[in-house]
Amino acid sequence: MAKEQETTMTAMRKPGAYAILRSLHLYLSLALGLFVVAIAITGAPLVWRDNVDRFIDPARYSVTGAETRLTVAEYAARARAAAGTDFGVVELRLPDAPGWPVKASLRAAPRDGGAARSIVATLDPPTGKVLGLVGVSSTFVGVLHNFHHMLMVPQFSGRQIVGWIGVVLVFLSLSGLYLWWPRNAGFLRGLRWRRSPWTTTNLHQFAGFWVSIPLAIVAMTGAYLAFPNVAYLLMSNLAPMNQPLRHGGYSALPAERTALDADRALEKALALVPGAHPRSIAFPVAQRPARDHAHAGHGGGEWRIRAQLETGEDVVVAVEDGGGAAQRVPSPEAGDRAAALIKGLHEARRGGPVWALVVFLTGVAPAVFFFTGLVMWLRRRRATVLKAAPRRGPEVSPSKVAATARRL
Repeated sequence: MAKEQETTMTAMRKPGAYAILRSLHLYLSLALGLFVVAIAITGAPLVWRDNVDRFIDPARYSVTGAETRLTVAEYAARARAAAGTDFGVVELRLPDAPGWPVKASLRAAPRDGGAARSIVATLDPPTGKVLGLVGVSSTFVGVLHNFHHMLMVPQFSGRQIVGWIGVVLVFLSLSGLYLWWPRNAGFLRGLRWRRSPWTTTNLHQFAGFWVSIPLAIVAMTGAYLAFPNVAYLLMSNLAPMNQPLRHGGYSALPAERTALDADRALEKALALVPGAHPRSIAFPVAQRPARDHAHAGHGGGEWRIRAQLETGEDVVVAVEDGGGAAQRVPSPEAGDRAAALIKGLHEARRGGPVWALVVFLTGVAPAVFFFTGLVMWLRRRRATVLKAAPRRGPEVSPSKVAATARRL
């Protein structure tokens, strides 16, 4: 009988799934909470990255009109003249809407064995005047982007670290939803604000329910983008995809010489898709060394023109720099469209203004959850310590003890 009671008590002391999940949710939050908050909070302003950049540095966006009166070659020449002869243009982006400047991305060889130097020039569309010239990583938005994507340590696998933290955030979001779910009451009663006498607990649970699913989506899409090679393998096994559209990568240097100029390359591209409106033009880049097997044969030797058809469809045309042959890049397959949707959802470029606001809130919410969760843990820890402390009777002064001893 005693043995059966001992077995029953042991089984009762074994933690159930709820307790195990709560412990994992708690200790992962305590261990990685500050990293999660930092990555999320730096991603929130990136939802409106261009507007934030213009708000902080309006001079670089002080355009005088919307009409692009110069040729793409002239815009590129003025940007390079302002940047210096060390730099070459790697991409030129025309305004997507009135009130925005022409943007030229320029790059130069690294100094002292560092990374390639990258700057962005903004130009006034009607006059071609260079409105500003800044380093890609020196602006407020650039710093936020580098931290959010790679913790500003790309040389130490920062991008992959962010990806794994995204996986942890997915777990925290879904496990939090499970822990919130009412166990002894109806679902609608769980939506009440006051489920606890503590405001921090109510805020943690109430906000957690409404934000958990969007937060899991944003974290999951971020983890997908952090591992591009793995993501491509997974997606291509689920749906047909074209080969990745590479043009040298973020560190590729511009080609020293080109057989065509930007105007001629654009002319050949638009001849293939008449009536299309050009959006951007990527310049040829220097070929990578043959030892770089991961990118061998990609990029370099061609121009890539992105344009929008009258139907609203985006097309990409590749123009060979040497022979001038133009060919339209194959239309996106189902997997390509899915991958573009994932990227668009994470960056809030898809879904309209409502989804953009939701993504912004998912960037702010982890800070709220970490603070309220920390307060809840400290409160529970204090209660546990007080409960475990031995109870003592009323204190008796030494004089009263002595007096009692004399009477005895």
